[in-house]
Amino acid sequence: RMHWNGARHGRLRFGTFTLDLHNHALWVDGQTISLTSIELAVMRELVKARGRPLSRLQLLDAAWGDADLEISERAVDNVILRLRRKLPDPDAIETVRSVGFRLAG
Repeated sequence: RMHWNGARHGRLRFGTFTLDLHNHALWVDGQTISLTSIELAVMRELVKARGRPLSRLQLLDAAWGDADLEISERAVDNVILRLRRKLPDPDAIETVRSVGFRLAG
């Protein structure tokens, strides 16, 4: 598993998103959103990508790591769906056809 040390005080920022890695929370336009560990891992990768699209496989690896689990890439779709339901603007996570997902700039 790859760990990223670029966060100061456990926080990452991109656009209107501020992700608190320690408290499993996401702030969007002043609104706090609680996240599960899997949702946090997916959001962390999307925020780190800074608008670049990430494939389902990249997000799957980030969320579930290299565990010996049989997890389908479609599991990422379910996490994205849950995240979109939690966000004030569901279109903040864009689907990039034939690639994966990215945060809207």
